[in-house]
Amino acid sequence: MSIQQNDVIKIAHLARLQIADDEIAGYTVKLSKVITLLEEMNQINTDGILPMAHPFDHAQRLREDKVTERSWFILGSPSYRVMIEINECKHA
Repeated sequence: MSIQQNDVIKIAHLARLQIADDEIAGYTVKLSKVITLLEEMNQINTDGILPMAHPFDHAQRLREDKVTERSWFILGSPSYRVMIEINECKHA
């Protein structure tokens, strides 16, 4: 599959990119090379190869899930009372 200049213009329009007329030929060549590479990659036999999300087999280190800050939403706090008053005003 080869990319034509009309295709580059359409792609640029869909991507909301402004390309100068003198740059269209260069983008046509570059996109054609990308398409050629993808076509070559599609010819590779990948039967029996599992898909992977990351090239390294690492697990994400997660922090302990514990509260480290006081919540602003403490019952009886000034912030809590303001939120209650706002909620009452909305439903009045």
